[in-house]
Amino acid sequence: MLYSDDKYSLISHTRCSICLNEMPHQVQACCGHAYCAECIMEFWRSTNFKCIDCPLCKRPITLLFEYYFASPNKSCRNYVNGSEPSPEVKRQVRVYNFTFSSVKLSVR
Repeated sequence: MLYSDDKYSLISHTRCSICLNEMPHQVQACCGHAYCAECIMEFWRSTNFKCIDCPLCKRPITLLFEYYFASPNKSCRNYVNGSEPSPEVKRQVRVYNFTFSSVKLSVR
């Protein structure tokens, strides 16, 4: 649901929490928080490629979802700004998901 007051504005949900810019190529972490694909992959590289915790809620990120929407004819997918992320960033997201989607977490 979209709200009209500034606390819940759509704009606040289209900005990356890392760089604070509009997200041209958005990915959503398994906890529900969204980031620029480029920013979250840079964050991952800064950890020497270890499983990262969400910068906002600190939950382990074991899966990243590319954010796109279906075109009106539903025959193809379009990215939010109309352009795809670089092939390298897409590859890094796939590698991250392959590496950490099977991480077994203990229940506290």
